[in-house]
This record gives sequence, structure tokens and C-alpha cells, in this order.
Amino acid sequence: MASPFQEEYTVSIDKQTLKPTVTSSSLLLPEHYNEVLAIRLAMLNTGQSVALDYYQQLTYQALNETHKYTEQMEKQGKVNASKRNLLRFIGRSMNIKNSVVDNLYILDDPGIVWDDPELDRINKGLKDTFDIQLRFRDLDFKLRIIQDNLKLFTDLLQHRESARLEWIIIILILIEVVNMFWREVL
Repeated sequence: MASPFQEEYTVSIDKQTLKPTVTSSSLLLPEHYNEVLAIRLAMLNTGQSVALDYYQQLTYQALNETHKYTEQMEKQGKVNASKRNLLRFIGRSMNIKNSVVDNLYILDDPGIVWDDPELDRINKGLKDTFDIQLRFRDLDFKLRIIQDNLKLFTDLLQHRESARLEWIIIILILIEVVNMFWREVL
């Protein structure tokens, strides 16, 4: 069983700290600071970091599966997968991308930082600490690669289906010609 995704980040109140300080492992707050909002920001950014870890793993798995199909194309000149399996893979990959968009608000700052420059500074410091923007861009890049591959796979599916229908039409025409020839002979 896979280990759960988790991350630890400490928020503490320090009497000697004059203003909130973001470090790689903790957020230090002055004694008389509104810690509830700062804790919310720390929780939001920690949660986004853990969610990014989760989506990075899903994306890595999808990239591996994409690699498997592209390697088949390279070696065999075709993809040995049923239409159903390819469609399931396409659906799974699309769900990853949709889920990232639905669940992560990386590009939007929370409303509590809009009117408070100190909270905005904390939020930016936390995003930098967790490399939120960089990791999101990396995830987005990988999802675009998968999306490009999905387009190729759907084109292959359409081509395979079209070729199958063309053969069916050719066979039906041939049957009709043989049938007409047979009627003329008899």
C-alpha cells in the first residue's frame, strides 16, 4: 500500500519576532499578530503542496503509460491496445487535468491577502518555500505532453475505425458483385 501524502510545516509564536517570518520549515509570528489568518495561509499552502505531490504522482503514472504506447508505436509501428483500453487511458488522463484545475487554486491568491500587505507577503513567502508556482508549471508542462499524446492516440483510433469501415464497405461491394455475377450465371 502506498504511503499517504503528507507534509509538515510548523507555525509558532515567538516573542522576539517583530514581524512574521517565513522559513523553509516554519512560520514565526509575533506575539500580538492575528495568527488565525496566518495559520490559514500556512494550511492552504501546505495543502496545495501535498496536492501537487499527489497530482505529480498521477501525472508520472500517466506519462509512463503514454511512454509504453509510444514505445509500441516506435518498435511495432502500431499501438497494441484495444479501443476500450485507449479510451479508458484518455479518460483517466483528462480526469487528472480536470481535477487539477478544479481542486488547485495556485494562480489565485486567497481573498484574505488582498487587503493586508503583511498576509500577502506571508502568502508569497509560503508559495516560494513550497515551490508552488514552479511545481505547478512543471505539472502543467507534463499534462500538456500527455494531452499532445492523447490527441495522437485519438487520431489513431479514428484512423483505425475508418480503415475498418472502409474494409467493411469493400467487402459488402464485393459480395454484391459476386451476388450479381452469380445471378447472371444462374
